[in-house]
Amino acid sequence: MPTGTARIRAVLLDAGNTLFYESPSRFEIYAAAARDLGLGSTLSEVRAAMHRAHEMTPPLPGETARYTDCWFRAYVPAVYRDLGASESLLDGFLETLLERYRKTVTLQLFPETAEVLGSLRKRGVALAIVSNWSPRLLLHLERLELTNKFDAILVSAIEGMEKPSAGIFLRACERLGVSPGETLHVGDHPVNDVEGAQRAGIRGLLINRGAGAASDSNTIKSLREILYYIGDAA
Repeated sequence: MPTGTARIRAVLLDAGNTLFYESPSRFEIYAAAARDLGLGSTLSEVRAAMHRAHEMTPPLPGETARYTDCWFRAYVPAVYRDLGASESLLDGFLETLLERYRKTVTLQLFPETAEVLGSLRKRGVALAIVSNWSPRLLLHLERLELTNKFDAILVSAIEGMEKPSAGIFLRACERLGVSPGETLHVGDHPVNDVEGAQRAGIRGLLINRGAGAASDSNTIKSLREILYYIGDAA
């Protein structure tokens, strides 16, 4: 454990691209659907349209977080309108895309995920997932046999708040019975995960498995590096 820091009693973890990854990616699935619509969009064009639609589609009236079913009904058409789809093409398209996703995507654990979660458990560390996702994440976690490995699971669409809001991190600490100062959060997004955790007074680490990933005190390349911050026991 780094010197001069409080002992870590709890670890919060993002889900997608931290514990597991999608194969093919949702960008690839959306791009294949775009080609089916005759849009001829490249993967990079679809990725950019998805990011723009995400930024331009806030929580709907009466809701306080994105990734709900109602939100996706607004988000998905926005992506394909950006790519040039007409309203007639988009009629009923959301259901078609969701069905494609369910039939196509496979969620795969990163090689070290199970090992690291087991090591943290043995050291008495409390564990929680804090993820910006739809309620379907709970089903994905069951299928990946991850549910029972965590003491709490906070999904933004269920909690009604999302990262980088400090609130969802503080709620996770409350459920685990720990203070922010003795908690570590790990995720793959520099704003949602690192900055969001810091807003709550939690140490945030960015996981970047890329070969050319920058190495600094707030970046790790594998979940195994979490153990360095824990020490022998919680």
